[in-house]
Amino acid sequence: MPIPGVTGSSDNRQPGTPTIGDATAGNASVSITFTAPDNTGKPNTSLTYTATTTPGSITGTASSSPVTISGLSNGTSYTAVVKLNNTVQDSLSSAASNSFTPVAPPFFPPFFPPFFPTFTAPPFFPYFVPPPFFPFFDTPPTISNLTVTGITDRGGTISWSSTNQNSYSISTSPNSNLNGAAGNFATSRSFSGLSASTTYNYTVTVYKGSSQTGLSASASGSFTTTA
Repeated sequence: MPIPGVTGSSDNRQPGTPTIGDATAGNASVSITFTAPDNTGKPNTSLTYTATTTPGSITGTASSSPVTISGLSNGTSYTAVVKLNNTVQDSLSSAASNSFTPVAPPFFPPFFPPFFPTFTAPPFFPYFVPPPFFPFFDTPPTISNLTVTGITDRGGTISWSSTNQNSYSISTSPNSNLNGAAGNFATSRSFSGLSASTTYNYTVTVYKGSSQTGLSASASGSFTTTA
């Protein structure tokens, strides 16, 4: 007879729930990290983690973190959850990930002007080097989809989507500065130590350089801590 409150038998028990991590968008794809549960159920020799998006219910699978989902629509905002299957039962779904938006890489069509012949320095200028005809075009970073999740009386998590990001910084007003480390490619930052029942304005700046230098882009928002 089944025992109330127990799922499955000792040889066929439901696995625990994965803990969601960060969702990092790419070109029509996303990489979702998670932490595996201590209890993987039985049998536990063939474990599959499945991530599913909202909207669209598009899935990806992996045997360990991270899970990659492909075939997404660039420019569409998604969240995702992760489940564990031990070949017999599915776990409960994890909490939803941070919001993410896949972005296509910038396109620069090739430019082959037929009207610039190859230049050869005349013999009476032996040390002349012809200048380049085409300047170097650098691609600036972009930032979008600012969200704040897990807000408590002292903190929460700020997340965003970006391209060409090699470092970032976050500032909040009043009285807090959450700088990102040099060379940090992360697209979320958890924070604490704020004041309860207080509205904060924040600005996230992403940089092309790895030490918060070079081309940059910024986006701003606000949140209010709980009482």
